[in-house]
Amino acid sequence: MKSKLIFLFALLPLLLLSGCEKPMPEQAQESEQQEYYGKFQKACVRLKVQNNTTDGRKAQVIGDSAAVWKAVRWGTTLHNYNMVVGAASEYGIPLTRWDLYGRDTTECVYIFGYENVVLYGRLEPDENGIWNGVPGSEKWGVLMICENMVISGMYDETLGTYLDPYLIDEWDFADHKIHYDTFAYIPNSIVRANRERLIPLFNEGKYSEMMKIMENDYVIYTCTGEEYRELARQGLN
Repeated sequence: MKSKLIFLFALLPLLLLSGCEKPMPEQAQESEQQEYYGKFQKACVRLKVQNNTTDGRKAQVIGDSAAVWKAVRWGTTLHNYNMVVGAASEYGIPLTRWDLYGRDTTECVYIFGYENVVLYGRLEPDENGIWNGVPGSEKWGVLMICENMVISGMYDETLGTYLDPYLIDEWDFADHKIHYDTFAYIPNSIVRANRERLIPLFNEGKYSEMMKIMENDYVIYTCTGEEYRELARQGLN
């Protein structure tokens, strides 16, 4: 399992950096670049997790939202199908990569880093050695290029507990039987409908407006593996 995770980290940039790249604009001034980096590349999208009820009501209390809290607390992996690459992610994207994802277990929110909105085909280091995306090399991010997005946790049958995403560096998989447990999903209908709204904004470089759409009109619904398979069978996933 460790080798699989190592393989995933090595493969992730290759999968995600495939996308629709914009033509290079005129070179921005240095001050404008710094503002660009600070305003956009450190931003994030907060996606609320909700109970998948017929009336779409939000779960407000722990007793009513046990599945919601479980999804945010124990989720380790975002499985997906990359529409640009044309393939499903065998091992998924690790939600334990804090440079890409975060979580708020009080508000029951997943925090999707800016790379989920816009990716970059080229990176350059700043004076501190921190690599930043080069304006003009933008590509569609995860929330635009992916479908069949499912959040799951890793259940250790040997220990009878979920592997803790906060202690990922301390995991020891030796002689343990582990399987994925489905917690939640982002409906394809939401992704497809909003993609058509996001493409013009992406082409115009209006990334903050893209983020507003994602925060307001995307949602993560709770489900079990059996429920998700039935949704997929009906084409409702």
